[in-house]
Amino acid sequence: MLDLPSGALNSGGASIFLTVIKDEIIPFIDERYKTTTDRGISGHSLGGLFASYCLLTEPELFSRYGINSPSLWWNRKVMFNLEKAYSEEHDELKAKVFMSVGSLEGKSMTPVMIEFAEQLRSRGYKGLELTHYVFEDETHTSVVPAMMSRTIRVLYNSSD
Repeated sequence: MLDLPSGALNSGGASIFLTVIKDEIIPFIDERYKTTTDRGISGHSLGGLFASYCLLTEPELFSRYGINSPSLWWNRKVMFNLEKAYSEEHDELKAKVFMSVGSLEGKSMTPVMIEFAEQLRSRGYKGLELTHYVFEDETHTSVVPAMMSRTIRVLYNSSD
C-alpha cells in the first residue's frame, strides 16, 4: 500500500509505548507538577490509531481521547477486533471521545472511521460520551488544524 520494499517498514510496539507512558512519563510528570487523574490523549493518523489502542487496552489511564484521522485500516483493521474482544468482557467504557476525519481522506480512512465510531456507539457502553465529525473538503494533512481545535473544544468544553 505504501509502495515500500519488503522489510522496509518496521511497525508495532504500541504496548511497549503505552507501558513507557504509564510507568515512566506519567509518574515523571506527576512528581514534578500539580496534576489530576483527568488525563487526555490525542493523536492523528497512526497517533489516532494509538489513541484507539489506549482506549481499548488501558481505558482507565486517560479519561479523554482525541482519535483523529485514525489509521484504523492498519494491520487488517485490528482495532475492530480489539474493540469486539473488549465488548465481550465489558459493558462500561468511561471515556469522553472525539473522533474526526476529513471527507477527502479516501475510502480507507473516512468510511472506516465512521464505521468504528458506529461500532463503539452500538455497544451502548455505560459512561462513553462519543462525538464524531467529518470535516468537509479536508484531506489527511489539511484537516490537522481544524481537528486540533475541535478536539480541545469537544473534550474540554466549559461544562466540565
